[in-house]
Amino acid sequence: MKCRKKTFLFVIFMVLFLVTCNKQKTLVEEGDKLREEGKFDEAIAKYEEAIKINEKSEFASMAKTGLLMAKYNKAEKVEKDGDLQRAFELYDDWLKANPEEDKNKAKAKIVSNAEQAAIRVLSKQMTDESIKQIKFLANIILNYDQSAFKKAVWNALMAFDQRNIEAFINNYKEATEKKPKLMYEPYKLIMDFFDQKVMEMIAAQQGTTEQESQQAVTKKGGKKK
Repeated sequence: MKCRKKTFLFVIFMVLFLVTCNKQKTLVEEGDKLREEGKFDEAIAKYEEAIKINEKSEFASMAKTGLLMAKYNKAEKVEKDGDLQRAFELYDDWLKANPEEDKNKAKAKIVSNAEQAAIRVLSKQMTDESIKQIKFLANIILNYDQSAFKKAVWNALMAFDQRNIEAFINNYKEATEKKPKLMYEPYKLIMDFFDQKVMEMIAAQQGTTEQESQQAVTKKGGKKK
């Protein structure tokens, strides 16, 4: 009798287990389909529902992978639609959802996305709105990457925008010293821009000195040799 009872309970357990697995599997498949269709919010909901059923199952692992992809795809779409602030909020949400061991790679991806966004902004005519976007992207990059070169570049750009010439020159010198041999966009664009502005400052300073010299000679009634 006890043996029959144990067998019955085991059968019930197996039935419930199979039902649960099938439900998880179905939710993951539905999530995958929705993600492929670009319905990222609906896909995220399906994956999250699947994970709640049993976080340690094989299908839960698949759901977690799908969830990360859907979160990233959603952020990517919002960025393409032009809403940078919302997009990088979503990228940050994607970063937090990544396993701890993958967070550095995720941060590097966000930095790369911000740099690519900066290229697109810099390639257009600069306006008050585009300058605002560049400053926003600079803050994103510096939030995740404090390497000496990038820190100097973006601090120089923000100092230039604020007309803080001393801070601009100091950071420009630092960026030039730390500049890698092979630069990629947007850093080549920005460093070329910096070089041009520094040359303009030098030319303006030389022009002022020449003018002052000429004025001094004129006052003495002499001629400049």
